[in-house]
Amino acid sequence: MKKSGVYVRQPKFQVADKSQPPVLFPLLDPLFNSSIGELIIHWSLMEQNLNLLVWALLQANHTSEGGWRYRPFEKRYELLRQEWEKFAEGYSVLPTFLNEVNAKIRSCKILRDSIAHKEMILGLMEDGDHSVQFYNETRAKQKSKRYYLKDFTAAVEAAREAAGWLYWLTDPTSAWPLPSEDTQRLRSLPSVDHLRSPT
Repeated sequence: MKKSGVYVRQPKFQVADKSQPPVLFPLLDPLFNSSIGELIIHWSLMEQNLNLLVWALLQANHTSEGGWRYRPFEKRYELLRQEWEKFAEGYSVLPTFLNEVNAKIRSCKILRDSIAHKEMILGLMEDGDHSVQFYNETRAKQKSKRYYLKDFTAAVEAAREAAGWLYWLTDPTSAWPLPSEDTQRLRSLPSVDHLRSPT
């Protein structure tokens, strides 16, 4: 393949037997494959721990909210934000404690969603670096910006840290850097240990 900056959308393939379907290989540095997998895995862990925190907050706030687990991510996140606001009201640090989580989620969500839901365009740039674009969901088939390996690596780290923060908030053994009143408030959350899947 020429390093002309032109994207080759069809993957390479290997055919051992013409009577069988071919085995396809993406035209992409193998390092991308592990980053893509890690991003999906850590996003899944993040959602799992987000759901656990929502459950705990609903119990603590005595809120009845049927069917919330089946809502799209943004609606569940908005429910988390609302319930956290109720739970943290009147405390000195807790009200802003989710800001870090939100920043990490926002920094990796577009790339994660693109991997999960959009058509990927693979190829080499003129400098020889592998990169990825996605077709946006429009009739014009507009392309997204180019993502390089460093972008995938950063997104993996953000998803990993967001998952860790959400786990941290529901772990009563954590040593949160908070005033004692805020710490006691966090410790009042119902335990989610019986709901937590092995991670």
